[in-house]
Amino acid sequence: MKKSEKNNDSVVNSEFIEVPLSLYCSLAGITEKTAYNRMKKGELRVCKKEHKNFVLVNEKQLFILNKAEQIDKLVERRSIKKSKELDRKKIKKVIIKVKSAMEELEETIKLLG
Repeated sequence: MKKSEKNNDSVVNSEFIEVPLSLYCSLAGITEKTAYNRMKKGELRVCKKEHKNFVLVNEKQLFILNKAEQIDKLVERRSIKKSKELDRKKIKKVIIKVKSAMEELEETIKLLG
């Protein structure tokens, strides 16, 4: 075994986890093309097993990526909830306007009839 192979084995066995490339991309919010570009620059470690690409990710980094995804989902849920609240308020205002217009119509009908 060469020196570099020994170093790679120790790196793989220590704090790194193999994550499928597609899962890593979805967690990191990047495309696979971006991941390949980062791999070419040496920013990502990618290994291939059984015709599938895996990214070697530090356990701490994986935790951070997972938390970032959870925060994104939380923010998305909150924004959807907020937009629904705003829509309800707008609908209530429209209903109030329609009711007042109906009352005015009824009054004018009584005056005419």
